Amino acid sequence: MALLHQLASDGATLVLITHNPTIAATFPRRIEMGDGEVVADTRS
Repeated sequence: MALLHQLASDGATLVLITHNPTIAATFPRRIEMGDGEVVADTRS
């Protein structure tokens, strides 16, 4: 996970797909999908 955070802080664009809200919450932007549609787009 540290490598992903380092890449993101270096400016890389990452797409991480997870069902774990704890992992998702550690990144600065979360896009949540439901039934194939975007239901939330959150930046922390």
